Amino acid sequence: LNGNENVTVEKINNGYYLDGPGNDSALIFYPGAKVEYTAYIPLLMNLSNNGVDCFLVEMPFNIAFFGKDRADEIINNDSYHYSNWYLSGHSLGGIVASDYTSDHTNQLKGLILVASYPNKNITTPTLLVYGSNDNVLMTMIAGNIVYVDGRYQTGVDPLDVYEKSNYIIRRIEFELRA
Repeated sequence: LNGNENVTVEKINNGYYLDGPGNDSALIFYPGAKVEYTAYIPLLMNLSNNGVDCFLVEMPFNIAFFGKDRADEIINNDSYHYSNWYLSGHSLGGIVASDYTSDHTNQLKGLILVASYPNKNITTPTLLVYGSNDNVLMTMIAGNIVYVDGRYQTGVDPLDVYEKSNYIIRRIEFELRA
């Protein structure tokens, strides 16, 4: 995997490090279940090119549940000196990232969930990114099953809960074209 004029891509233990022009902020990314983790390189190249260095984590058996604490290896590595650490994940990787975040609130500045949702109450600022045609996530939201006050509850409007908390919800509308 090659970088570009602004970003170098380095194979590290359990993944890749994308080192761009930024020095202050880094994002650790947990891939979705059974997704070839290198498929996220183009997305992370774009972020790195714009000043947020990225770590793409390879998960055991391509399932994030088996590598929940892999962010520890990166954050606690003396080679990296970032002031702002962010954790992100796609789908099941996002659920595992939210679980990690709930246990490490003092280490992370934010959580970014891509087509995912938190499985615990998160006090860390969180951005939920989802597509307008994401039928799986929309089913969860439409089913009004929300994790509030330490337990799953039904009959609660999740958007109302999230808007009153530190969650930021953004629906990204786009059309895939061949």
